[in-house]
Amino acid sequence: MEIKPGTIAYLKTTEEPVFVLDVTETISNFPALSGTVVTVRRPVLGEGGFEHRVETFHVEELESLEAKRKQKLQDMASFKAHFDATEEEFPLPKLKN
Repeated sequence: MEIKPGTIAYLKTTEEPVFVLDVTETISNFPALSGTVVTVRRPVLGEGGFEHRVETFHVEELESLEAKRKQKLQDMASFKAHFDATEEEFPLPKLKN
């Protein structure tokens, strides 16, 4: 699923949900960035409770719910494979009943 206005996206660094307000194509000065800028409404916990701030991010800094779930599944599979490999090398002691 692509990131488009009216949808929920997640910041890749903090996994915070944000509401997408606008997607704008611009010219990027950085070769690694596409130049697409996303304007979002972001809930932030402040001294007086939650505040909603309007901020902009490059589209590469956000991910859709589907992409977030896919990444979590890949991470879990990687952790399981690492744990299984470690367990073969260093088996856990058997507990007595």
